[in-house]
Amino acid sequence: MKTIAVICPGDPTTTPSTRYRIKQYQPLWEEHGYRTVFFPKKDLSAQSLLQMAEADIILNQKCLLSHGWLKRIQALGLPILFDLDDLIWHRAIRDYSWLKREMLLRRLRSWVEAAKAVTVANSVLARKILEKTRIEPIIIPMSLDLEIWKPHCPSSALPILDLNIGWTGSPEYHHLLAGIAPAIDEVLMSNPGTKFTIHSGLDPKFLINYEFIKWQSGNEVDYVKELQIGLLPMENASKFATCKSPIKALQYMALGVVPVGNFVGASLDFLSDKNSLLVEPSIRGWSDGLSRLILDRQLALDLSERAILDVSLNHNLPVVGQQILTVINSIS
Repeated sequence: MKTIAVICPGDPTTTPSTRYRIKQYQPLWEEHGYRTVFFPKKDLSAQSLLQMAEADIILNQKCLLSHGWLKRIQALGLPILFDLDDLIWHRAIRDYSWLKREMLLRRLRSWVEAAKAVTVANSVLARKILEKTRIEPIIIPMSLDLEIWKPHCPSSALPILDLNIGWTGSPEYHHLLAGIAPAIDEVLMSNPGTKFTIHSGLDPKFLINYEFIKWQSGNEVDYVKELQIGLLPMENASKFATCKSPIKALQYMALGVVPVGNFVGASLDFLSDKNSLLVEPSIRGWSDGLSRLILDRQLALDLSERAILDVSLNHNLPVVGQQILTVINSIS
């Protein structure tokens, strides 16, 4: 069996990008003769290099390690696959200084040039990499295990009563939800029987009526299954957000939950008027969009069914996992 040494940002079981980009494919790849060994960047050491030397390929998942580390890893003589799922030379909150960005871009160019293949999660990120490095990456989308992310019933329209509008995400993005809270409040007051729920690591303590469900490992699927509308507020002015493939959107879609949001950039790779509802980034835009979806049952049904179909065709774990494996085979 061949070995893939994966350099990753953090613990692969708790770092979402590593879990969805690499770790979830472990069983599939093992069936095809590849085992994965993870090396979180904070734990890298001389001992790590000795272990990597026994591998057959290095997969660097978006770690812009120093030039010194790159030279040490290159000295192992192994093919390198470099994978990106976001714009790592920017930050979502409080962007890097110009000087820090320039340093990260120099590292990016070095890693991209050293790699035998570069893979990215979406077309927007691919264009950015091509623009910065003149190397064209291979686009491999995000995916889900549809044996886990499976709807209760494949074709269910929004119910007449007990409609659940929800949001799931990290506390660092509560400010985006706070920005549309007045619109949600207006919709709740206009539509009796509709409720709003929030699933996160911390209660945001909003002043509108909502139910808070605390995030626990493994309870995200059960939470999303209870929704009919899934909120996706995005930061229109953020360069980082523009290049992010929102796994949250795929989770909503896979379970037949209709995504509603002011989609930008990479999210438009797979969100369209056929499987989701795009709203104007204003209180009135959000309020009108949510109200329209609540009142138009046929629209809700059409979007729900199309969302399920699109995920099954384009974001199914075995299909996408095989795409990555094809790249690995081509360079190892």
